[in-house]
Amino acid sequence: MAANSGPAVRAAERSRTLNRVARCVPTGCPQYGRKQGLVRSLFLALLCLPIPLAGCGDDSHGTVVTVYAASSLTDIMDHVEQHFEQQHPDVDVRVNLAGTNNLVRQLNSGAEADLFLAADISAVDQLLDRPVDGPVVLAVNNLTMIVPKANEAGIDDPQDVADPRVLTARCAAGVPCGNATDRFLERAGFTIGRSTDEHNVRSVLAKVSADEVDAGFVYRSDLNAASDVTEIPLPRPPQVTVGLVRLGNGDAAIELMALLESDEIADLFADLGFEPVGGTMEPVGGTTEPDDR
Repeated sequence: MAANSGPAVRAAERSRTLNRVARCVPTGCPQYGRKQGLVRSLFLALLCLPIPLAGCGDDSHGTVVTVYAASSLTDIMDHVEQHFEQQHPDVDVRVNLAGTNNLVRQLNSGAEADLFLAADISAVDQLLDRPVDGPVVLAVNNLTMIVPKANEAGIDDPQDVADPRVLTARCAAGVPCGNATDRFLERAGFTIGRSTDEHNVRSVLAKVSADEVDAGFVYRSDLNAASDVTEIPLPRPPQVTVGLVRLGNGDAAIELMALLESDEIADLFADLGFEPVGGTMEPVGGTTEPDDR
């Protein structure tokens, strides 16, 4: 008899009881008579007990704001997420980082986001759903080239990547940093001798930092995320314009967008190597000037 009262047996009995009650909820069961209404209420109450069941109540963090942001904005969003959640303890900011074109595909496939930050504002035009607010220009980013600290390939000029013995990491075509790379190569009049195509700029940075490739094309803002690379400045580097749109109507999304447009975040963009909107680029190596575009 003692074996019949073990935890496993008792759990199985409770499960069978709940299953019998569940079958009775839609139509009622004769054996419960007038008590079937009470049974139905008790069963529904059991479903929404404070245990991790989907569809019962609000998110445990309170209000959730979902942000889709380009991987080149990783450092910005780390700060923004922490700052906003400190000021709004009941809000959980969830950031999805990826290449801009990948984020556009996700959104157009039905993914839901409250804010979308694109490395290149022109990507906003590819969204199937019209934004609620925006686009707003936040900053300008400039393309540059980097090599590992060791620089075993001896690269000291951007045109060195035309050598087929040099392996260069770059963003794939269609990604904003990939499009900027193509613009630079076209204007400079040479092609990359041997390359790997990456889905986003942080993948390029990671490969160069790990000394897996001889060179890579990234944004100047990415230099702050790696201390084991050396910049090889580009003459007249192509620029991309960072854009923001709001897709959600929630109060928290509106407040977060206001923060991203604030002077505080504009200063942070500048500290991380972005250029101000309408600003002029500081010369690098005495020859760098803004892209014509």
